[in-house]
Amino acid sequence: MRRLAADYEGKLAELDADALLTCVTRNEKISQVAGRIMSYAGLRYYQLTTDSERAQFMSNCQEKLTNFTTPLVFFTLELNRLEDAKLDAAFAANADLARYKPVFDRIRAMKPYQLSDELEKFLHDLGVVGDAWERLFDETIAGLTFDIEGEDLNIEATLNYLTDHDRAKREMAARELARVFHENINLSRVHNTAAKEKRSSIAGAICQVPKPRATFPTMSNPKCRGAARCRGRRLSETLAPLLRTQTQMAWA
Repeated sequence: MRRLAADYEGKLAELDADALLTCVTRNEKISQVAGRIMSYAGLRYYQLTTDSERAQFMSNCQEKLTNFTTPLVFFTLELNRLEDAKLDAAFAANADLARYKPVFDRIRAMKPYQLSDELEKFLHDLGVVGDAWERLFDETIAGLTFDIEGEDLNIEATLNYLTDHDRAKREMAARELARVFHENINLSRVHNTAAKEKRSSIAGAICQVPKPRATFPTMSNPKCRGAARCRGRRLSETLAPLLRTQTQMAWA
């Protein structure tokens, strides 16, 4: 990874089509290996999220891969600085490189929200901290049991009752979910972890960047592309069941 950075960092704008293809394929190989490692670690963890050894293994893999891939942050940043005309000419000159055009388009779609090299590396390194509360949430949810008709069920089996044809069973499941969440889930650690990340992001993101488009969520820290948009969306999606069940409990 460091060798790739040493060969190409600061030089993407000078590469011809063949050299750019070589750079892309080398970066792709690294991404594939890293993706397979995290796929294995993640699948193994989600088989049994209450297993501390599996959780630690996934956390260690994520931390090491984050550290290893930090030198490669330059690739996306420099790619987004290339002029459209230069890329079009490169695609026309090399058919193999043109196969990657859809990937290039997805990367360059984030160009208006790209920060400085230093801040992008900062957010890359911060990813390990930002995902801690998600693992806590998964582990907490997996360890809960719900009393449904005298039988102890896990979260998945209990949620299935919410789509039952019998209205009484749906109501029973909803009330049991609300009761167990109210008695067992403590979101203070989640809140503190997210608040710490947000505070760190704000401290490092005092810079001039384009305003986010209206299609993206508006948060108090819109300057941090990854933290403000992606993590914010994951937060709302993850906490939505809790908010719904707490509302149901309030109506009871």
